[in-house]
Amino acid sequence: MRVCCVAAILSLASLAGAEEFGPSLPEEGLGLPGVAIPADCWPDYFGGPAEDDLVDPQGLLNSRERKDREEFLRYHADDSRIRLRAMIFDHDQRFPSDMERHLEPWLSSGEPTALLLYRMGEPARAELHFSSDLAQEVPRVEVGRLIGQAARAAQEEVGDLDQFKEFCLQVSIRLYWIERSLGWVEEPADTIPVAEPEPIEEASGSELIKEAVRGAWDAGGLPFLVALSSFISFAVLRFIIRSRRRYRFPEFEMDPRLGGAHGAGVGAVISFGSTTQSPSAQKSPTVDCLGGI
Repeated sequence: MRVCCVAAILSLASLAGAEEFGPSLPEEGLGLPGVAIPADCWPDYFGGPAEDDLVDPQGLLNSRERKDREEFLRYHADDSRIRLRAMIFDHDQRFPSDMERHLEPWLSSGEPTALLLYRMGEPARAELHFSSDLAQEVPRVEVGRLIGQAARAAQEEVGDLDQFKEFCLQVSIRLYWIERSLGWVEEPADTIPVAEPEPIEEASGSELIKEAVRGAWDAGGLPFLVALSSFISFAVLRFIIRSRRRYRFPEFEMDPRLGGAHGAGVGAVISFGSTTQSPSAQKSPTVDCLGGI
């Protein structure tokens, strides 16, 4: 009776572990129903590593979908030290009882490899197997967490293909973080030095003018500079001419009145107070009535 209880407890523990980390026991041994993998597809699945990272001998993906997934896996291989390979199965197919033995050629190629066994439309039943060097470094708990997070993200998509795309994307992202935790991600040695800004010096007026002229010249402002210099030259020349201009005013001779040199002080006195202004600007006479009284 005690042996039966212990066996029942171990069976429940095995089922719990399979649900958390992906099926770790052969499905035939668990008595799960399913369709066997076609015999003519076995060489492609279990014959050893192929050139392509996507294995789909049953043609579950059309040519366009297959090309997209192959390009994604190729991009991951170029950017990561852990090579990601994917085998696609139908949703109701079961795996052989000695699955690990059949996968050994894929996982003993000499490079860090993550092999994804994915049933279309069933992301929660996916399995992820690591090569021996990775299996020793990555805890089983981390593998289970990786599969669970990728499955939850994939189940948010609607179509089977979209679920497979999302699952591969999530696995690729988490493999990158595994590389970082193992210290496999090399930081770029050559960094671009950041130049410190030069101190701004206060420029004088002449330097500002030179800088403005240089900027206008660099911008192709030759016609503008010619026009500006012509205008400045004309303004300076006009100022010099006006400042040097002198006027000569006539002197009026007055007829003597009552034997004097001028009248009795009644009348207008014509005077020009400035020699730099034109007579027209000083044409208003200054009235001086009885100025001599």
